Amino acid sequence: MSPSRTIRHQVCPLCEAACGLLIETEDTRIVSIAGNPNDRHSRGHICPKGVALQDLHGDPDRIREPMIRTGRNWEPVTWDAALDLAAERLDAIRRKRGRDAVGIYSGNPSAHNIGSASHFRPLLAELGTRQVYSSASIDIFPNMLVSLLMYGHQFMHPVPDLERTDFLLMLGANPLVSNGSLMTAPGFARHARALRARGGRFIVIDPRKTETAKMADAHHFIVPGTDAELLLAMIHVLFRDKLVKPGHLSKLIDGLDDVEAAIVPFTPERAAKITGVGRDVIVALATDFARSATAACYGRIGISVQKFGTLAHWAIQLLNLLTGNLDRIGGTLLAKPAVARLLRPELAAAWPRQHSRVGRLPGIGGALPVAALADEILAPGPGQLRALIVFAGNPASSLANTAKVNRALSSLECLVSIDIYLNETARHAHIFLPSTSPLERGHYPTFSATFAVRNFANYSPPVFEPSGNVLPDWQILDELTRRLAALSGSTPPVRRSPEDVLAEELASGWHPGLTFEALLAEPDGIDLGPLTPSLPERLLTANGRINVAPTIILKDLERLRAERDAGDSLLLIGRRSARSNNSWMHNSPRLMARRPDHYLQMHPRDMATRGVCEGEEIRLRSETGEMVIAVQASEEIMPGVVCLPHGWGHRDEGMRLGVAAALPGENFNLLVDEQMIDVPSAGSVVQGIPVQVFRRDTD
Repeated sequence: MSPSRTIRHQVCPLCEAACGLLIETEDTRIVSIAGNPNDRHSRGHICPKGVALQDLHGDPDRIREPMIRTGRNWEPVTWDAALDLAAERLDAIRRKRGRDAVGIYSGNPSAHNIGSASHFRPLLAELGTRQVYSSASIDIFPNMLVSLLMYGHQFMHPVPDLERTDFLLMLGANPLVSNGSLMTAPGFARHARALRARGGRFIVIDPRKTETAKMADAHHFIVPGTDAELLLAMIHVLFRDKLVKPGHLSKLIDGLDDVEAAIVPFTPERAAKITGVGRDVIVALATDFARSATAACYGRIGISVQKFGTLAHWAIQLLNLLTGNLDRIGGTLLAKPAVARLLRPELAAAWPRQHSRVGRLPGIGGALPVAALADEILAPGPGQLRALIVFAGNPASSLANTAKVNRALSSLECLVSIDIYLNETARHAHIFLPSTSPLERGHYPTFSATFAVRNFANYSPPVFEPSGNVLPDWQILDELTRRLAALSGSTPPVRRSPEDVLAEELASGWHPGLTFEALLAEPDGIDLGPLTPSLPERLLTANGRINVAPTIILKDLERLRAERDAGDSLLLIGRRSARSNNSWMHNSPRLMARRPDHYLQMHPRDMATRGVCEGEEIRLRSETGEMVIAVQASEEIMPGVVCLPHGWGHRDEGMRLGVAAALPGENFNLLVDEQMIDVPSAGSVVQGIPVQVFRRDTD
């Protein structure tokens, strides 16, 4: 009897886009993966990473049994042995050194995993530690702080109404590659084409002419790290030319006079000298934005990870608010997701409630900034971090100053890794707990729907049963929580599956008629309609008003005014590729079959000045590190700027990533100083890094 083929519906769990997939299987084998043209949310869009789920699922380098490290070797053990040992070691350290001696780090994949969403908090409650870290502080702490201070909740983040706006201004974002970030918009090219077809305008401001910039009406280069100067100058024009018209939110604004006074020094003339964007361009941008029928300004990771990320995001919110485009159809609006877990009022952060032990850096939303992680491990004293659970993350690769981070991780008394790969971080672990592949668990895009440009809901059950001796993430977290609770004498949580939790949350969300059974009956997802104005009734500030002049943000304007340029240094920025997903999909033969994008891009003028030739290997040096990397000439890079992708360099001893280890390239974060932060949010700075380029044969 020949094997039967089946088409399974799946929501891609790899990023915020949450694209609908059709996966053709033959028994336990994947035959093909394609975009689902009938998916109500993504409408057939798929990127190369979605197709590469097949490689991820079947990767021979995936770890498929729990292991304990003995010296340089790993010993397979039973789940009971691994979980018991992990709990015993963690409990012994917290009893001896205090609860804050045990910490936890969660990485990006956990945001797209309903199991981690439902079972992470019980583990945090059992640990009772303040040493909680998240990849969020690498790239969204400035966004979170601005939303918290202005609207009362760190995840109350308005997104562009792409389907109806007439003017889209974008800074530091490349959604044609990322599919949107804090702006869930799979198939962004479709939105951009529709915008232009209805007579709208689309303008991109970026130090690189990105894939997205190439399809815009206009692109303007900007010196990395100066976006706040540009945006504040635009706001200066709004006040100067009496273009401030907040619309229906006028009576809900506190601090507008303070903003107007604070903006006075930030003129278009000043911004032109600092940003490289012409004075007339700045004035025209502000005027056209204000006078457009509808408009939306959006900025993402490129401005979230720079020295003045909080100021830049604050200015974006102001630009939308002051022109009447905040909470407006065609402007920026809040989504109403079917599962509102992230937006629950009781989870609004009290800020600053906690600080790091070293450096007194503020945390947001229950997490400390990762800029403090290495020092919290290395610096002795009460509260020193001596044990760490790393869940679906790779801080050894993704955090600034990776040499220091690796030194810190290797010094821990206990490191428990919950992952699918023995990667840069897991090689330091003492206990490895392997989880299922993304296709072996159910998926609901809670995070994505919270920031979607159109309301939607879509659940997909597992495509396969778990293969090998692995467990779903939620079960690993649950079992670890129960063992720790038994050792501490506390009451363990009620055992529930992620689907049980999902069903309850659907019943209490903005769409109470939507049930889990209804989701199962609609494998193509459910369209819940366009975004609608809702901000006034959803404000969670203490007085129910919009605070446009938070003290800490106005104070940071002084730091911006005192900023000096980088002299003769080049400024290093990162770039994304549709065939790469941070640091953890470089083991896919499909994605890596083409020439990997691991070169340093440099403007020909800068190459000529330094006597550098195309393809030549040069030494790239910063205050914290140096690397040898090949150069690629590109006129798509602003002169004075160099561009390097992140996530490469998988050659550390002890890893098990055969495809990735054979690739060239170096880790961007070797050159980044963890002490460089956006001061108000303590977010990491990984854009606009001053660097020097040297011929390899010179000192």
